Amino acid sequence: MWRGWWTTRRATPRRPRRSAHPARRSPCRQINRRVRHGALGRPAPGIDCRCRAVASVAVDDTAATRQTTQEYVDRLEGRDWQGLAGLLTDDVVYEMPQTRERIRGRDAFLRFTIDYPGDWHLRVRRVVADDRMAALWLDVRVGAEQLDACVWIEVSHSGLINRIVDYWPAPYDPPPGREHLTERW
Repeated sequence: MWRGWWTTRRATPRRPRRSAHPARRSPCRQINRRVRHGALGRPAPGIDCRCRAVASVAVDDTAATRQTTQEYVDRLEGRDWQGLAGLLTDDVVYEMPQTRERIRGRDAFLRFTIDYPGDWHLRVRRVVADDRMAALWLDVRVGAEQLDACVWIEVSHSGLINRIVDYWPAPYDPPPGREHLTERW
């Protein structure tokens, strides 16, 4: 008498399970063999990953990135140049796509920011962070003029900012007098 699928026996015995998280293998491959992790250790889009080890790293990195980006804006607004320098890698890259300018290095970026003309003020409207990347929507006031800006920030493995891309609402020619600090692209 047939009692259902649970009573049938397999023709070949199952392989014994490996240890939970062997070295050099993604933990998720032990839980769900269909999950393939990319370079950042995250599963492909649309795949449900139940691995707490990978998920907790991403959450911790995201929280740290969010905090670093908020500190970046706070230090800029407070004109805390020494504190700002502590958030940047030595080889930080700052880009402004509208003017096609790029600044390389912490010292050049600090000098550019310190010498930036006008009485400018920043307020964070929104921060979106994922792993070591963040997007900022800023409310920027320069004198009486109010503008929106979007800033993309990449944070290194050490938790310092290594790339900043600053988008302004419309393209414009750079103001004269800062050619020695930037390169055109």
